[in-house]
Amino acid sequence: MIRALPLALLSFAPLALPLAAAAAEPAWPDKPITLIVPFPAGGGTDLVVRTLQPALTRQLRQTVIIQNAGGAGGTVGTGQAARARPDGYTAVAVTTSTVALSASLYRNLPYKPAHDFDYVGFIGTSPYVLAAQPALKATTLP
Repeated sequence: MIRALPLALLSFAPLALPLAAAAAEPAWPDKPITLIVPFPAGGGTDLVVRTLQPALTRQLRQTVIIQNAGGAGGTVGTGQAARARPDGYTAVAVTTSTVALSASLYRNLPYKPAHDFDYVGFIGTSPYVLAAQPALKATTLP
């Protein structure tokens, strides 16, 4: 067993350099995180994100700053996030409209939804309701 110890220690040698490098880097996050909401303050996406902000701050042990950047159906703020430095300190609350619908509505979208973002987590869903005046007497979509 004593003869096998040096061999066992050598088997861990390839891990030593990456572990030493990781120890030299500051732990993430070591500064505030900006979470872009690509819609005006007070809207549905803003309310959901602001509800989650205290839990994110506690879990990450770092300040999470919400930055509203509304305009053009969410494409202004989403484009701003796409151009942000890819260092993990800027995130964006994307929605179906900013990544799926906008790609079919705008010719010159300032970002590529499938390429400019990495999925980090799922927040929730929001149902849509179609309403009409009672005089229409519609009970189904067709």
